[in-house]
Amino acid sequence: MPRSRKSRYAPEYRTLIDLLIELRNEADVTQVELAKRMGTSQSVLSKLERGVVRMDLMDVLDYLDGIHADPRQFLDIFLGRIEFGSASPAPAVERH
Repeated sequence: MPRSRKSRYAPEYRTLIDLLIELRNEADVTQVELAKRMGTSQSVLSKLERGVVRMDLMDVLDYLDGIHADPRQFLDIFLGRIEFGSASPAPAVERH
């Protein structure tokens, strides 16, 4: 039986979370700052980043908006990482 990509334990999901955290750090935004921008608490954001709570598409878009990252660029980078297994750092994402 094939494994589900929907699982928060799937490697693709971990890649998604790692990329979001990487971009948040590059944007020099703390969890506290981002949580305020997203309208949530730092503890909820921490659970999202640790994979305790699964992010949905709207959470990802709110996260990207909170760090001023372009969603289309993010998706291109993410797809490149899961398709090619790239371990190299992501190129800078254009801020809007």
